[in-house]
Amino acid sequence: VEEEWFRSYVQARWGEPFVPKDSRDRLVVREIQDQASVRQEWKKLFIDITCHRSQLTNSLFAHSLQKEILELVLGNVMGPIPCPRGPSRRQAAKRAKEYLIANVRNPVSMADLCTAVNANERTLLLGFREVFGTSPKAFLKSLRLNRVRQGLREATPGTSITDVALDWGITHLSRFAADYRRMFGEFPRETLRNTLKRQPH
Repeated sequence: VEEEWFRSYVQARWGEPFVPKDSRDRLVVREIQDQASVRQEWKKLFIDITCHRSQLTNSLFAHSLQKEILELVLGNVMGPIPCPRGPSRRQAAKRAKEYLIANVRNPVSMADLCTAVNANERTLLLGFREVFGTSPKAFLKSLRLNRVRQGLREATPGTSITDVALDWGITHLSRFAADYRRMFGEFPRETLRNTLKRQPH
């Protein structure tokens, strides 16, 4: 990752610039309580890359993967822990929701969101949970899955489920079907099949 991008990412995510922890310019990794979960996240990312390598030519998919790698690296790095006030947290959360809805098709990292609403990560996470009872990441996933479902219900013969998913910013194709079934009680192919059955021949 280019240093300029890395430093701007840290600035956006933590609300302050990267400060070297020692003479070797290292970041300090916090103790990970659930190491299995972190390994699983990396494994899912590698599966997405290897099983869908043909999609790497899709700039949206490739850009999303780059951001996710940086998210996974910095997600376990210690940043400052400010104590934001309640009203500012809630205002940031509402602005974040509007940003996510407007950018549902685009790769959105936590750093992108922090920059867009001018708040650091902790402020945003606390505010979003207070106002909406969930995280920005979970909200965005739910939003995208609903848009995909709508797309499949309006599908025509020849529609590709993968294309519809990618069109709505879903790049975790290895877990997409399971997430979809968990939310709607059926797999994407079932939604598409039922849509096509209802159409006149």
